[in-house]
Amino acid sequence: MRNRCLDEDLLLSDLKHLVADLFRPDLLAPDEMADDEPLLGGSLCLDSTDVLELALCAEEEFGIALCNGELLGGFITIASLADLIHARAQTSADNRLRPTGLARTRRSPALAAAA
Repeated sequence: MRNRCLDEDLLLSDLKHLVADLFRPDLLAPDEMADDEPLLGGSLCLDSTDVLELALCAEEEFGIALCNGELLGGFITIASLADLIHARAQTSADNRLRPTGLARTRRSPALAAAA
């Protein structure tokens, strides 16, 4: 199974559907949204509260966490939000593959004897 956060085309499509479903299911056709569609204003007519709601839904939908700085200026278009999610997912995937320091730590003789 491929990770949809790491597949940029699938991620863009999923985000467009999320925006349409959340805010304008009666008017927005996800497949017709431009990747560089502005989230604030523009044809989507979203305000800052809508963008915050989108960020929270994206966190839940894609299993990532966004920090306040990213919410304030990290994304201004659908594509930039996709880039942010993709980067966060890539970082998470890299961290899962990297061995931790605990795996390389040798047990002390006292702990080994107690086990």
